Amino acid sequence: SQVNSAKNQLQQAIDGLSVDTLNLMVEFTKAKLIDETVYTPKSYKVLKDVIDETEVFLETQHKQYEIDAQTKTITTAL
Repeated sequence: SQVNSAKNQLQQAIDGLSVDTLNLMVEFTKAKLIDETVYTPKSYKVLKDVIDETEVFLETQHKQYEIDAQTKTITTAL
């Protein structure tokens, strides 16, 4: 029905507006500033892969739970 369609569109708009990327951006910035010489080549590659993944991730919109998951991924890599 039109009401359900309008409700779904409104919810999607609200979801798109109410995301917080601050923690992700802080962790992403920390990761990019890391001195790779303090890591083994193997462990730095893991971090670099997550940095690259996050750069692509940040190019599109996501729901908050996806942003939180990516934040956890980059924090774990650090």
